[in-house]
Amino acid sequence: MDGEEFGGMGMSKLPNPDEVRQRLRELSKKPKESKPSYDINLLHSEAISALKCNQDKGQKQLSELINNHLLDETLENIRIGWSERYQSITFSLFDKDELKTFIVRSATHHGETVKWKSYGIKSFIPSKITAEDEVIFVSSGIGEYLLLEAFGVSYIALQSDHNDRHITAETIQATHGKIIVYFQDNDDSAKKLGERLRALFCESYVVVIDWETVLDKHLPRGYDLRDFCNEIAKQYENRAKEVIYQMINKEIKEGGTNAVYTK
Repeated sequence: MDGEEFGGMGMSKLPNPDEVRQRLRELSKKPKESKPSYDINLLHSEAISALKCNQDKGQKQLSELINNHLLDETLENIRIGWSERYQSITFSLFDKDELKTFIVRSATHHGETVKWKSYGIKSFIPSKITAEDEVIFVSSGIGEYLLLEAFGVSYIALQSDHNDRHITAETIQATHGKIIVYFQDNDDSAKKLGERLRALFCESYVVVIDWETVLDKHLPRGYDLRDFCNEIAKQYENRAKEVIYQMINKEIKEGGTNAVYTK
């Protein structure tokens, strides 16, 4: 092979300059990743201000979500507001002093009602694990998060059933040797989550609260901690929390441990 042939083969492997320029032009036309079109801190501040003029509406919607007897404690990591745009209560989720997620309880998007319209970090997992607490509660959903926060317990609150993949190694380490009580919704997605939680918290003792087993009856699909607590609150009024704690202790003991949860 002479030099001319060698040079010809080498040049033939190079891309056509016109094709390269065309490719660069196409790439330059692709939309770049843009910052969110909203300011989450502004949404929060507007919602807090709007609630002052819509206290009655906000309280009515909140009581429809969670029975009044269950929210008599100060919520440390959640701020409740009001959306003028959607005429709905809102929830601002904080990690210490940092706003992570802003959620509208009910919003209309393209003519359809959307439950839990969220802004900010959707993967954020609120948690509060106190070293001296032997029991840590796990549940999925914003309504359930409200309850766990109001009860003043140690908890891990997932925004949805698929957020468990965002649970950090630090959180898992903090649960070693403790009792994990998972309030499982009555649907397939929640049951699959329960299986993943057992594997994830393998260094902890996991107790799954299956509502059909606990109540010994057939329940509608999706029945959850919020439904149970609201029913108990209606029946027992201000004794609701006491009854709930008694139920929790019963399930923990039947799971094979002598630990007792008190608050």
